[in-house]
Amino acid sequence: MKQVSKLSKILTKKFLIKEYIQNKKSLYQIGELLNCSHCTIRNYLIKNGISIRTHAEVCIKYSKILTKTFLIKEYVINKKTIKEIAKQVDCSYTAVRNNIELCKIKFRTNSEAQFLLERKGTKCPTYIDGRTNKKYYCKEADCNNEISYENHRNGQCRCESCSTKRKHKLGVLNSKGKYNPNFQGGLSNFPYPLEFSNKLKSKIRKRDNYTCQKCGITEKDYSMVYGNVLAVHHIDYNKENCKETNLTTLCNKCNSEVNFNRDYWTDYFNKRLYKNATCVV
Repeated sequence: MKQVSKLSKILTKKFLIKEYIQNKKSLYQIGELLNCSHCTIRNYLIKNGISIRTHAEVCIKYSKILTKTFLIKEYVINKKTIKEIAKQVDCSYTAVRNNIELCKIKFRTNSEAQFLLERKGTKCPTYIDGRTNKKYYCKEADCNNEISYENHRNGQCRCESCSTKRKHKLGVLNSKGKYNPNFQGGLSNFPYPLEFSNKLKSKIRKRDNYTCQKCGITEKDYSMVYGNVLAVHHIDYNKENCKETNLTTLCNKCNSEVNFNRDYWTDYFNKRLYKNATCVV
């Protein structure tokens, strides 16, 4: 909301007329200037009643630069991509593509375009400064484990081992009992009633076609991988409520996952069970 309110103060009608009409900047250029998308600029132009340039007008604007000779040299001979040419001329991808079409220059096939995109090193169109080839290491003083560029970019400056140790140290992974965010008053320690028998569980699995009602894995596939049958889950998380309408079939992985956001999953399985029942009827 703060970003939207900040933009609304900048993207006034006066500003848009100056940049878009008088200075003839593109939506992409204004968006880059304000660090927002071209769609946002487009919406503000419509909101302020400023007519948006047509593709023909965009092509005419860059027709002096994007001539047939220039496009043949860059696109055909030098084998530059449309994105590279757009960056070189400082215009949009669409403007370059439309001018290539107007000049009747044959577009590359998908295989040819893919080959150019797979160029490596400095020849790759997305090359910046070789940052992905650099080696990054865990920031802990007594650790020298290498971490990936993706983790470094996302701010995860520790290796998996050090990250886990740090969580244990902070108590994030050690919160048990009433200190755990999923604590429900110790209900998990109560035993299941006698009516929650193997016969009842077999009946529920058969009713659900021996399929996990969350991920869709069949009992046959599950037993081949894990050597076990599917579990039966209490929809309202109450062990005492063993009505068939309160039971559903899940694999062990999904059974663990639905312990989070319980209100959502209760509603989800109730609706699914009702839908299956109406389909049978």
